[in-house]
Amino acid sequence: MEGELADVLRTFDGVPSKRLVVLGKPGAGKTVLTLRLVLQILEARRPGDRVPVLFSLASWRPGEQSLRFWMSEHIAKDFPALSATAPSGATWAAELMDHVLPVLDGLDEMPESCRSDAIRHLNATLDLETPVILTSRTDEYRRTIESADVFTAAAVIELQPLGLDQLVGYLPFTTRRTNGEAHGALTTKWTPVLDYLRESGTDAVAQALIEVLSTPLMSSMARVAYSDTSADPVELIDIRFADTSVLEKHLLNSFVFASYFPHASTSTAPLGSARTGRCRPEQAQVWLTFLASHLSRLGTRDIAWWQYIHGVPRAVRGLAAGLVSGVLFGLVGGIAADPAIGFAYGLFFALAAGTCCALDSEPEPSCLEARFRGTAGPFLLRFPVGVVTGLALGTAFDFPGPIVLGLGLAFGLAVGLRVWLDVPANVANASTPLVVFRRDRTSALAHCASFSFSLGIAYAAAIIFTEEASGGLMLDLPLGLRMGVEFGLSGAIAGAVVGGVAYGRLGACAYSPAGAVAAGLAFPPTDSVAFGLAVGLLFGLAVGFTVLSSRAWGIFLLGRGWLTVCGRQPRRLLGFLADAHRRGILRQTGGVYQFRHAHLQERLAEQARASD
Repeated sequence: MEGELADVLRTFDGVPSKRLVVLGKPGAGKTVLTLRLVLQILEARRPGDRVPVLFSLASWRPGEQSLRFWMSEHIAKDFPALSATAPSGATWAAELMDHVLPVLDGLDEMPESCRSDAIRHLNATLDLETPVILTSRTDEYRRTIESADVFTAAAVIELQPLGLDQLVGYLPFTTRRTNGEAHGALTTKWTPVLDYLRESGTDAVAQALIEVLSTPLMSSMARVAYSDTSADPVELIDIRFADTSVLEKHLLNSFVFASYFPHASTSTAPLGSARTGRCRPEQAQVWLTFLASHLSRLGTRDIAWWQYIHGVPRAVRGLAAGLVSGVLFGLVGGIAADPAIGFAYGLFFALAAGTCCALDSEPEPSCLEARFRGTAGPFLLRFPVGVVTGLALGTAFDFPGPIVLGLGLAFGLAVGLRVWLDVPANVANASTPLVVFRRDRTSALAHCASFSFSLGIAYAAAIIFTEEASGGLMLDLPLGLRMGVEFGLSGAIAGAVVGGVAYGRLGACAYSPAGAVAAGLAFPPTDSVAFGLAVGLLFGLAVGFTVLSSRAWGIFLLGRGWLTVCGRQPRRLLGFLADAHRRGILRQTGGVYQFRHAHLQERLAEQARASD
């Protein structure tokens, strides 16, 4: 039976099990229909009804996780507050599963080996009172149920292709009119093509053109490529396009160039400004091709700015972070003491930073959140650790009493404030990716400032108040260096705390030796308070870089810099992505972008592989 969107909701409501499978060809509009169906269900929802939640099935592995657990983990990641433990012992996200209507989008996007297991799992674990909406490409669903089983008690609808009459009403809609009349109507550049399709419907080229344009994806791409550009759609009436795959690739290849045609943007923003990401079609093609290839390697549809670091080889990450850290700390040691100590500083901190940046997994974005309920406990656990670290440093260096107490308080706050400075960002609920970016940048800078201040003051106090040797055990090292054991141990503790806060266990192990070197190498104190404070400020800035390189914003700056130098992405990356969104190439899903059409992403990734 044929129908429209309103009929889909009636079909869903009329199925006793409330289970619906939506099928369609690639580009048929399954995801768009599902989104509109979700909105209709929400609008008609009554108190006590389940809440529809859209899940992309691409990341579910039914052999490793139950559907219920996977969905609860997905929700807890998008809404961090729901990861808290409920009275039952489970997370609040798990508790909500009985109130969720799962909308499972993209069975075909799962690895082929997982699809049959997914259907079996749905049939075996969900009772018939659990409503579910499932989408898939038609051929992939047919192959899956042949090897597994049908989705029990589910109604199936299939999106139908567009007919010639619909194409006649759609393709010329936004096209500039030309002089003359045809069939009593004003003509457009599409008129010869549509006339050809009417008169030569059995011709191989005409059949291929009708078949390809019958999907909303391809018809919209054809309109973008020809309606508002100088290109003439008559070129589609060519024998080489009798092959539908050749025609599809031609339209996909033309889409990006047409979208960046001088009159193609629908943006109301001043596109001449530097922040919009405006570029030539050739540049956009290169950048979007890399982006599609990058997503293909990650196995995701989400364009998350904090994951751009995966486009940078690990060795490059480590070398870049190590070089910057080594130079900064080397300058500190060289200015405060002599070149030998500067070399030692630079070497140990370069090794620590390089190791952490090369081996650590990518950080997730965070935000500042003044949420005091439920945070007192975590703060009271962290604050004493920082206080003890600061007091140990001050005592080991024999600082005056007020400075020891101030240092303990500063370290306690630097470690304890992480409760509010390092709150996971709610990416799914963010209004735009730029909002997630700005919140994480603010959190990262606040985090850096807290440790830069405390450790900068500690270093300044050390070279102002501490004698070269104060009766403790001293070790003779190469290059004429001498290390105070007590000083080194206190520095190792401070390095482990800061490295642990930044990178976890890896950071604690890597930065403990670097902290021992920074605190333990002996050199005469300065007679100038101003000089000591200046060197302390420089040391604080170097520490700030250490913390920044562990944050999502900091690691993004590194990734963007490398990809820009390589010509794979623009310098104003977020502006480029926002502009691509305005042009209809990307769509926005909370705090991430996605290619508006998965088929376009796949084609661009295919081009990238062909050029390698």
